[in-house]
Amino acid sequence: MSDYKSRFEKLRQDAKEKFDEIDKQIGIKDKIGEGARVVGETAQKGAQRIKTEAERSEVGKQAVRAAEETRAELTCDGRILGCIEAGERLQVKAAKESITLLHPPGHDYYKLLRSKLHWGRGSVER
Repeated sequence: MSDYKSRFEKLRQDAKEKFDEIDKQIGIKDKIGEGARVVGETAQKGAQRIKTEAERSEVGKQAVRAAEETRAELTCDGRILGCIEAGERLQVKAAKESITLLHPPGHDYYKLLRSKLHWGRGSVER
């Protein structure tokens, strides 16, 4: 078993080194970071545009007030970790440490989601 672990760790380290080498050449991490920043800015602009449009009617103004007064719960694996109040921001970033997840051969993540979330089923079948 320890031979398997050491071989696996060697493969993981080799893959990380190869990725770092490629990243130095083409800057994958920087491009992903820039892409994430642009997506965030675009989402904020879109949300502001929707809010501005909604505030043109009385119903829209009420909806905006309700949304601004609403709080969100932050959960992980079904446990409530805390609340985010209106106007607060949650920043998510990659940790310095990493983990490796193993799946059995033939594991299909989307099949699992379809099963748990009932994707692709008619409303009668639920």
